Amino acid sequence: MENSEKQNGKEGEDMLYAVTFIVGVIVGFVVTRIIFKPKYSGALRLYQPDPNEPATMYLELEEPADNIRKYKSVIFDVRF
Repeated sequence: MENSEKQNGKEGEDMLYAVTFIVGVIVGFVVTRIIFKPKYSGALRLYQPDPNEPATMYLELEEPADNIRKYKSVIFDVRF
């Protein structure tokens, strides 16, 4: 009787460790996605009314150009 109680307690501990690990991984993933979310500086719009002509690009900035100039690299969302 004692062995089965010890075994049940051990299985419960193992399950608790597994659930704690899984919850920790999920929380870590969510926090990482929030912290390292890319910040877009604007949008690059591609406009091509005539399929025989090359596309025209328009840059829509989220902040003034002087602020963007100080960054080494920026990310733009490409929209068609």
